[in-house]
Amino acid sequence: MQVSSLQVTDRTALIQQRQAELGQSFQAMIAGLAEGGAGSDYVGKLQENKTRFLELVTQAEQKTGDAKSQLLQLNREDRAVLQKVHGLADEITDDMISDMSKEGAANLLRMRGDGLDDNKDAFTEVGLAKLFQFPNSNTPDDVVAAWEKATVGMTAMEKMMAQTPMMMSVLTANISVNKDGSVNVVEPGDEGFVNPFAQDDFSWVEWGQEYLDYLDDFRTKMSAEQYFQGRSFMSGFVHNLQEEGVA
Repeated sequence: MQVSSLQVTDRTALIQQRQAELGQSFQAMIAGLAEGGAGSDYVGKLQENKTRFLELVTQAEQKTGDAKSQLLQLNREDRAVLQKVHGLADEITDDMISDMSKEGAANLLRMRGDGLDDNKDAFTEVGLAKLFQFPNSNTPDDVVAAWEKATVGMTAMEKMMAQTPMMMSVLTANISVNKDGSVNVVEPGDEGFVNPFAQDDFSWVEWGQEYLDYLDDFRTKMSAEQYFQGRSFMSGFVHNLQEEGVA
C-alpha cells in the first residue's frame, strides 16, 4: 500500500503536536519537582534529557506490542535517558527489564507522573519501583475533582503529605496479627494483597468519616497541630466529595 506525501505530512504534524503537549507536561513536572525542593543540578539534568525523552515517548505511542520488547531494543544511551527522567537509581539493564512487570515496563515509556496502575493495586509501577500516588489512574473523576478542590494552594510537599491517610489505609489493610502475636504483611504483587479503594462496596465518604473518627479517638496521642490540620483537611475533602455526589 502506497503512502501519500499528504498522509506523511499529517502524521508528522500529529507527532509534533503530541510532542508539544508532552513538552508542556514535562515543564509542569519539572516545576512541581522544583517546588518540592529538587536542586538546580537535578532539574538541569532533566532539561538536558527532555528532547530525547519526548521523542522516545512519542515513538512508543506510535507502536503496538510489548513494552518490554521496545525497551530491550533501546540502546544504552536511550535507556539512560529514561532512567534519568524517571529518577531511577539503577541503570536499566536487560536483566532488569526481564524482571519488570508489563505495567512497570510500559510506564517507563510514559511521561513521568502519568503512569497507569494497570493491576489496580494502588501502586504505580515504574520499572521495578512501586510508587504510591493519589489520585492515580484508577481514581474516579469526581473524587479527583474533590481532591483538587481540597488541595488548592498547597505546595507539592503538602500534597504529598496529604496522601498519607490513603497510603496508610492500603498498608494497614494488608497487615494482620497471627495467633502467636507475629505480624503478617502482604506485599503488593503477593497473593492475597488487598486494595480497599478497589472494592465494589467501597465508600469514599464513609472512609473519610472513619478517618475523622480515628483522629478524634487518638487526639491525645498526636500534637494539636497534627490533629487540627488533619481534621481540617479531611473535613474539607469529605465536604467536597459530598458536593460532587460521591458515595
